[in-house]
Amino acid sequence: MLHRPPSRPRKPPSSPGARSRNDRERQRRCRARNKAGEKRYVVVARENWVIEAVLLSGRLTEADVADHALVEAALSRVIVEWIARWLK
Repeated sequence: MLHRPPSRPRKPPSSPGARSRNDRERQRRCRARNKAGEKRYVVVARENWVIEAVLLSGRLTEADVADHALVEAALSRVIVEWIARWLK
């Protein structure tokens, strides 16, 4: 059986109007990425390895790794730099 970390508590459901605004905003961002030639990818990796790597590389601080969005942004920058290096 796979070990899964405990999930974060779910937010209470938002109002129907707020949900449709959120959906429209998400769709707008998706269309903007597509127009810019960008695509969103999902990467599966061991959390402790990712955190250790971004800490050792100096990309994030101990306080920063608690924020999942900052870790995702750091990984995105690593991949963009890797692509640029290989496409030279």
